[in-house]
Amino acid sequence: MSERKLAHVEKIINIEPIDGADKIEVATVLGWKCVIAKKDNYKIGDLVVYIEVDSRVPDISIFEFLRDRNFKVKTIKLRKQISQGLIVPILTLPKGKYVEGTDVTKELGITKILSETEEKDKLVYKSSKNSIVIYFMRFKWFRKLREKLIKPEKMKYPTYLSKTDEERIQNIPQMLTQYKDKLFYVTEKIDGQSLTLYKHGNKYGVGSRNWILLKEDNSSWWTIANNIKYKEVLNSIFKYYSSAKTIILQGEILGPNIQSNKYKLTNFDFYAFNIIVDNVQLSYDEMKLILDKVNVESVICLDDNFILPETVDELVEYSKGKSKLMSTIEREGIVIRLKEDAKVSFKVINPNFLLRFDF
Repeated sequence: MSERKLAHVEKIINIEPIDGADKIEVATVLGWKCVIAKKDNYKIGDLVVYIEVDSRVPDISIFEFLRDRNFKVKTIKLRKQISQGLIVPILTLPKGKYVEGTDVTKELGITKILSETEEKDKLVYKSSKNSIVIYFMRFKWFRKLREKLIKPEKMKYPTYLSKTDEERIQNIPQMLTQYKDKLFYVTEKIDGQSLTLYKHGNKYGVGSRNWILLKEDNSSWWTIANNIKYKEVLNSIFKYYSSAKTIILQGEILGPNIQSNKYKLTNFDFYAFNIIVDNVQLSYDEMKLILDKVNVESVICLDDNFILPETVDELVEYSKGKSKLMSTIEREGIVIRLKEDAKVSFKVINPNFLLRFDF
């Protein structure tokens, strides 16, 4: 999987007024809506630099207005208009020739803001039952110090495994035209911690989002793996695909100390969203049928005969709503997969969820 492009050259495809606003308007880049200042005189068709949400920009003069936000680019609302990302002039870049889609993340010195789960996954620290250690793990400086002192046993993903990730529809709006009138599954996206379990030949493994964990411990990844008896589960799946070389089960862990435990769970829960057999991803129906037989929960299906709307704005609106896991909070968003080919998929993040939880 390639690194995420946090800043890229794109074209402004539309500019619209904002009700009651004299100094700002909203521009569309790809499928993203960004508030811009009228004084900057952007025009439809202009090439600009689009900086994605979850980015941290450098401490330089053009980004001085973000100092109070610690130079973070996040989802915000201005005059009732959701704004996701930042548009800056292409002249911000070093001299050179730039075309649509050019990744300029490194040129601008932009880095990704890691979520709580990504921070932990980056460390893949050895868990501790010591209450003092558990308390201090909430602090970034302590996690970094512990990483230096306690080297975790881990390795990079082998080539026969794939990491869990979905592209946001705003970055690939052409999907709406390309797959017009096709049938899709819609499942709820939940805010947790990624887990990959696999059997490759006679080898079994447990992985976080970015690492294979070589030593069993009491982390959430290994706790869930053992709770669901992952080797038995993988062997049961293997019975349906006896000629397979590789079986992969992927899902999301929820619970204490994971993404602030928004779902208020007292123990770890696991919701599977992928079964991959020799690089072939099973449909939701196939996956659900197998998971029911092995007593593993699947992510919640919201619609199993969904047809894509004409616009990204309609999909964003559709992503809004209460979580099926906890009706008092907004769901994080949705994941949409093509029924005839489950590898064709993307996510839509609920902006209301981001406004509440995206700090």
